[in-house]
Amino acid sequence: MWRWVGIILSLLSLSFNPGPDAAPTRIEMIGDSQMCGMSMFVQPLALAHDDVVKVDCKNGTRVEYWAAHQFSDETDVVVVALGTNNYHDVTTPNVAPILQSIQNIGASCIWIGPTAVHGKVWPVNALLRNAVSQQCRWVDLSHEPLVDGIHVRDFSALVHVVWSMITHSR
Repeated sequence: MWRWVGIILSLLSLSFNPGPDAAPTRIEMIGDSQMCGMSMFVQPLALAHDDVVKVDCKNGTRVEYWAAHQFSDETDVVVVALGTNNYHDVTTPNVAPILQSIQNIGASCIWIGPTAVHGKVWPVNALLRNAVSQQCRWVDLSHEPLVDGIHVRDFSALVHVVWSMITHSR
């Protein structure tokens, strides 16, 4: 499904032009290996939309690793891809510091949730969705095809879905 959505959105994104007077949207993206996988597909879309993007990712990180991360005051949209490495958690990971940092700069937020690691939708998937959905738009990866039991099969399509959310919020 994501593949077709990605193809359609990429065609639509090619025709999108915010105009010469539109300020670029400043986007900061953080996360684990899901974000690292998305990172190679981000810059072409950013250029097509005249956006400015900073990607910071580290494979194998959990939500707690990013608690001290500070976002730039100029950031308009924060995209977070975290939770997959918390799949064994039975309590909600502490997302409060990340959400507070986002709130402090007044940015909007998109949170890309965990996959169904090893074919199972773990309790942390719902715990995270409930914890962040008041402040962030949620991208549910729990039913997406995986290439290795952990990572989504089509990062390009995922990036296009996220970019659609960003462009429709302008």
